[in-house]
Amino acid sequence: MTARTPGLLERDDQASAIDAVLAAGRRGEGRLLLIEGPPGIGKSRLLQELRTRADGPARVLSARASKLEQAFAFGVVRQLLEAVTRDAGDAATAFEGAASGARSIFDDAPSEGSGASYAILHGLHWLTLNLAETQPLVLVIDDLHWCDASSLRFLSYLARRIESTRVVLAATTRPLVHAVSNGDVGGDVLVELLDELLSEPDAVLLHPLALSPDASAALLAETLGTTVDPAFAAACFEATDGNPLMLRQLAHSLQAEGTTPTAEHATTVRRVAHRALARTVLSRVGRLPATTVAVAHAAAVLGETASVSLVAELAGTDPDTVVTATSELVAAEVLRRDTTFGFVHALVRDAIYHDLPEAARAQLHARAAKLLATAGAPAERVASQLDLAPRTGDPWAVEIATLAADAAVRRAAPDAAAAYLRRALDEPAPPELRAELTHRLGTVLVDVNGPQAAEVLREAVALAPDPLTAAAIEVELLQMLVFTGGQHEANAIARARAKQVPPDAIDLQALLATFRANSATFGAHDPEAFVALRPTRTKPMGDGFGSRALASLTSLMWACDGGTAEECAKLALWSMEGEEMLMRRQPMPAAGALLTLSLADRPESLGFWEDARAEGHRTGAQLLHWTIDVWLGAERLRRGDLSEAISLLEEATRIGRRWTGGAKIPFGNQFSESSLALALLDRGDVDQARARLDASPLVPNETVFSGHMWLASDAQVKLAEGRFEEALESTIQQERRSEWMQVPLPCDWRGPRATALHRLGRTDEALVVADEALKVAEHWGAPRTVGPALRLLGELRGEAGLPDLERSVAVLEHSTARLELAKSLAALGAARRRSRQPTEARAPLERAYELARACDATAVAEAIRTELAASGVRRPRDEVGGAGALTPSERRVADLAADGRSNREIAQELFVTPKTVEVHLSAAYRKLGITSRHALPGALV
Repeated sequence: MTARTPGLLERDDQASAIDAVLAAGRRGEGRLLLIEGPPGIGKSRLLQELRTRADGPARVLSARASKLEQAFAFGVVRQLLEAVTRDAGDAATAFEGAASGARSIFDDAPSEGSGASYAILHGLHWLTLNLAETQPLVLVIDDLHWCDASSLRFLSYLARRIESTRVVLAATTRPLVHAVSNGDVGGDVLVELLDELLSEPDAVLLHPLALSPDASAALLAETLGTTVDPAFAAACFEATDGNPLMLRQLAHSLQAEGTTPTAEHATTVRRVAHRALARTVLSRVGRLPATTVAVAHAAAVLGETASVSLVAELAGTDPDTVVTATSELVAAEVLRRDTTFGFVHALVRDAIYHDLPEAARAQLHARAAKLLATAGAPAERVASQLDLAPRTGDPWAVEIATLAADAAVRRAAPDAAAAYLRRALDEPAPPELRAELTHRLGTVLVDVNGPQAAEVLREAVALAPDPLTAAAIEVELLQMLVFTGGQHEANAIARARAKQVPPDAIDLQALLATFRANSATFGAHDPEAFVALRPTRTKPMGDGFGSRALASLTSLMWACDGGTAEECAKLALWSMEGEEMLMRRQPMPAAGALLTLSLADRPESLGFWEDARAEGHRTGAQLLHWTIDVWLGAERLRRGDLSEAISLLEEATRIGRRWTGGAKIPFGNQFSESSLALALLDRGDVDQARARLDASPLVPNETVFSGHMWLASDAQVKLAEGRFEEALESTIQQERRSEWMQVPLPCDWRGPRATALHRLGRTDEALVVADEALKVAEHWGAPRTVGPALRLLGELRGEAGLPDLERSVAVLEHSTARLELAKSLAALGAARRRSRQPTEARAPLERAYELARACDATAVAEAIRTELAASGVRRPRDEVGGAGALTPSERRVADLAADGRSNREIAQELFVTPKTVEVHLSAAYRKLGITSRHALPGALV
């Protein structure tokens, strides 16, 4: 065990944990270390210990978050990495490959992305990996609870990908409940991001406790440099509850008063301690010269990155005096020795800062903003000071805040941009700018928080200078309302505005019709909205974006109203021509066509989904990213790629929770959770499938589309749980809610109902329902829909159903749905075995087993393995091979490796970690029976 460092009392367990984390980082097993505790408990001291122990074997980069700069875009990230990226030697390799996407954070070059660009997060991730290439990297952040949202979003992104890297991420934070109640964490987005990081399952969490009476006595003796009487030590412990910071500050105050640590001075301890920490600090500082106090005030206002000359100007003195004052403040344990203006603790800085009257503080911030602007500081840093200055209607303040918002957008930091735009509006902005700035704020918030965006866009509509501008803004508002539970309001707005917009404004009329119908799919009662779509089936309103958006939604609604796969897919493909649908930050218009193509089992559907996801990565539009991950995850599930589906759907759930800002929007994550439940069922995790559905409970009497999906998944889970009567009831509920959807193709209730009836001994009724399900599927005509319907009917018919099962397999051979094919092959093999045809049963069962394993459908594969054993074939659980056994993700990685790409290049292209590439390649080698990538081209043929 490492010997105890002086001053590190009763922290042996934490020191050992620090050593273990650093050793793991050196081995290439990256770690997230979080030190959580109340103020003054010793978190920063442990972080300093980590820095000391890491220095040498590893490169250590540090940052300290500040409440003053919480709106400063990527402020903490820039503290950590900016000096490194400015160094010519480091910069030559730091921005190689995908890391180039992070350049805009460190310079003023405009970024193509907008919002919290995943290209930038991905770029920062690879920048970190590049820096760790030659030496282990330790990133250290103090006071994480004051971190800006952009940096916190990256740290969360990095933490989920830190495994198998030579990176250690270590941070201190106050407990989330404490931080929220004290106003340390500003806003729902920051709370959600910090909670996400603190909830990382693999994080190493340290919770330093208060010191014991004996350790408190030792700390006092160390601080005072003399022996301490037990009674005096006991009084100090009682006054501070063993909080190390309070003990040190108390000791210094007593020492400054000339109080010796004897038993007779124990009562003096109680008198001094009663003043509390702030008064204790101020009492000590008050004995210093007035110029030194002024320097302390200026440093508290400007922050620890301020220059000596700037502090001198704000304090009204000269640089030489500032240097002298700094030495005096270090000696008084107000400032740290390792920085020019860094306070020993945030509580000490707060004491100095709040010693100033509120009006005086505000005026100092106003002066600081002017001084920074004169010195050529970035607009964001100037605006951070303005945020704490008085609002006086100054046009200069509006201009600075607007420039800061522009810079934040360029740096893909919508949270910061929103804060600066709010500041511009609060100045207040002049009337001629309010409409524009309010609209910009609403647009920025679309990438941050849906409910807030809706609120601001409502105001922007009211401020719009003319009806056409108001209508254009309302189109943005309508999408926010639909996604945030305001579908009834959205429907009313779309209907009212359509009457006011000129008929020749075709694109705008088409968009209003699109969102009117969309609001109905989300639960607004408006059956006429669907009737109004019917003319678009054969004659779109025009050729612009709005008309194509309307055609996109029409294709899906037509599918649910008796259309065929061929005709609906044709309309969907027309709507997607030119790719404009994918180039917009509004995901809802494109989703209809993409879902239609998926249901139609069209091979090009996956390409569209992948293109849409790439666009989401490039622009960083969170709403687009959320929507695409939900539906691409569902598409991957339909194709049988369970691992990829689960990864996408879990990411969608995280984004959705964050984007809604914790608002109780019942269907916010029902889409992703419903699909996740089905994927987990095929994995065999029934309990977890139930937990995912319970995480987004059904809303009574709601007809929203996501509710249909939830009920369909709920019925399947209940069947797996053996709750057949309840499963039947779920299908009945779903049918009742389907009045607006004649053919609920994405989530048909007939299959689960037939299965439930059969399990309840009502097979005759089940056969009627299954036969109806087959007729619906055959009318639609997609193999992915017809195949499962034939399988269900064949299974219910027993021996007479063999032809149905054979036909099911034949149909699915032409489908992209590999897992459905595996299930039909398994059903055919089992039926043949039960018909005393064991030899004929083996071939379909063997193939079904390989497909199920390739799909990572553990439960399905295990059931098939059991059936194989009954037919006389023993298969080890891990025996599966050949190119056909590769999962889609493994195949994609293997193909890129066969083309000569390195693991790093593959990881960068696919937006995954190098570890993920290694795992997929290892699995591919095992299944293909090869030992190196040189053999891949031949093995993949």
